[in-house]
Amino acid sequence: MKKFFSILLALVMTFSLSATAFAAEPAVDSNNENNATMYNVVLNSEGIVSVSDENGDEVSISDEDSGIMPLSSISGYNKGNLTSSSHGFLVWVDASGIGGMGVTVKTTCSTWKNGTITFNLVANTGANPIKDAHISSNGETKWNNLLHGSPAYFLADFSGIPSGHTVTAEVWIYG
Repeated sequence: MKKFFSILLALVMTFSLSATAFAAEPAVDSNNENNATMYNVVLNSEGIVSVSDENGDEVSISDEDSGIMPLSSISGYNKGNLTSSSHGFLVWVDASGIGGMGVTVKTTCSTWKNGTITFNLVANTGANPIKDAHISSNGETKWNNLLHGSPAYFLADFSGIPSGHTVTAEVWIYG
């Protein structure tokens, strides 16, 4: 048993020494174009407040050429039939990072042509990106520049549907 472990240990040490012989140094770019720049981003419930670089200098967040690439994504979809007693459904999302998102809601109802629905979108994290929005019972509404923090799902709540009517709603979340 001792011979086996000594041979195994000798082989492990041999392979570990030879593995480092093939390591390569990363190339250094003299123009500094391929080196990453660290940013400090300040967020609140309204979105991005400020962005500063690693030297503490303020970076313009309204300039399209600022070079800041968002490292977040979110996507989800669900469809449901809504009534006065059952006026919401969950939209499960695949999300990563903290960043921007958009939401599209499409509603149709053949028996309630010109109605107004109060729409709320609440994340499982407690965030409420859309609150008390008035949408048509037959139409499509879009929101952009909303903030997400990688929730697992959203509750899409449609209140104000009168009894006797069924509204079909579709919700897309993207970004």
